[in-house]
Amino acid sequence: MSGAICQDTSYLIFKYLEQKNLGAKLQNPRSREIIQQIAIAFVDDTDFYTNSPNYELKMQMIMDIYSRLYEATGGKIQQSKIMFYYWK
Repeated sequence: MSGAICQDTSYLIFKYLEQKNLGAKLQNPRSREIIQQIAIAFVDDTDFYTNSPNYELKMQMIMDIYSRLYEATGGKIQQSKIMFYYWK
């Protein structure tokens, strides 16, 4: 996929994952605002985050959804380019 198409596709996939309530919820200690962090992506590298107690299940769900949607749009997942992080 070209850069712009890949970026647009990834944005839509991340929004879908956000709607499924996947990722990590973080609270700003000062403002008390809660934000949801799904992933950080740069070109073809993606880092996914969760702070769910059952993080292994959540990460598998994220990877299943992400890989199916990404491949359905013409992309190809390369496992070595994806990292997972668990935040307590």
